[in-house]
Amino acid sequence: MARSTWHAYYFDSLDRTSPVARTAIIEADNEDDAGKIAIAQMGRCMRVDVARPMWGAPSLAPGAQRSPAAGSTMLASA
Repeated sequence: MARSTWHAYYFDSLDRTSPVARTAIIEADNEDDAGKIAIAQMGRCMRVDVARPMWGAPSLAPGAQRSPAAGSTMLASA
């Protein structure tokens, strides 16, 4: 299995409105493994969120286009 790139966003507070304290790039086989690595690297941070980076997102399928609403994808009508 190919390793994927993940972003870890670390926070100094459990408050969901607090700003990101630091970030890290993690290479892992899946989201669960990325989460385990991120937790192991938390240090003094209280919370971590793991997400795929935007530049790692798959490209649109042929015939698909971005809709203006929140980046959702729709197929173009033929």
